[in-house]
Amino acid sequence: MIITELFDKIVSAYPRRTAIVDETCSYTYEEINKRSNQLAHYMINLGLTPNQAVGVLAYRDNNYIIAILAVLKAHCFYVPLDPKYPDDRLDFIITNAEMNFFIGASEKLKAILHNHETKKIYLDDEKISQFTISPPNLPSIDEKSNIYILFTSGSTGKPKGVVVNHRGVLNLVNYYQKTFTPPFGNFNVCQNARLSFDASTLEIWYSLLSGATLFFTPEKILLQPKNFVIGLLKKKLEKHY
Repeated sequence: MIITELFDKIVSAYPRRTAIVDETCSYTYEEINKRSNQLAHYMINLGLTPNQAVGVLAYRDNNYIIAILAVLKAHCFYVPLDPKYPDDRLDFIITNAEMNFFIGASEKLKAILHNHETKKIYLDDEKISQFTISPPNLPSIDEKSNIYILFTSGSTGKPKGVVVNHRGVLNLVNYYQKTFTPPFGNFNVCQNARLSFDASTLEIWYSLLSGATLFFTPEKILLQPKNFVIGLLKKKLEKHY
């Protein structure tokens, strides 16, 4: 089994359950499934073929989830590009991962990756909505296929790209589901880690493959841990009173 196959089962079981929430809006499982299918078809129409590395501008918001789902539905693998990285680190990652496509909102993508000629896919392109909401019909892949590449900090030398496959992520999710999860979908997950950091893998896929709701914690709260703790306590009190 691969990530998208398990995700499809979650969508079928909980289509109208809230899947992701950021500071601007929220989407149900059904909505992000349809949007990611359309984006996948759009990318394929632009020439994306299976088993390619796709750079995704890693802002912590709902668009990021739709983008990485679309990459996987196209049978490719994603590489998070943190917009806060220095230009030389971004250049290093892009060159070493041999990316052929970038995904992001048009203005942000143009501003950060203006020096790169690689094909850019704009999430706010109106043409995306013209594509079918059905999943792409592609030759099957297996759990040994890549899901993403993350790059190490390079503190002991040059950064190294770590390639992770579907099996590795599914094993991690399965362990947490068996060990910590309440009944399916009956919980929320805070997305706190930088998307270029491997801790985000657990937050994102543990939530989306369990029918839970993924909340992107606002940056202003993450930078003030005290406010984060107070916010959690308030939520607990609201449930009891």
